[in-house]
Amino acid sequence: WKFAYAVVVNEVVRPRLGYYQWENIRENLDRCREYHALYFKERKEQATRIEKQRARKLEKQIDVLNLVFIRRNVELDV
Repeated sequence: WKFAYAVVVNEVVRPRLGYYQWENIRENLDRCREYHALYFKERKEQATRIEKQRARKLEKQIDVLNLVFIRRNVELDV
């Protein structure tokens, strides 16, 4: 039982606790802010090719809920 407990704690519980560390929260917020700015430029058709590539890369790192939220906010701003 000790082995099963250790596996669950190390594989399931501890990684989830890492999501709530301040460094991870700050990195996620920075990615979201950067994506918001890039998507806004892209919607106004002012984004360069490099900025579009960066936006695609950020889309793979940001979760779907935040992507939808950011895109909806940009649509309201444009």
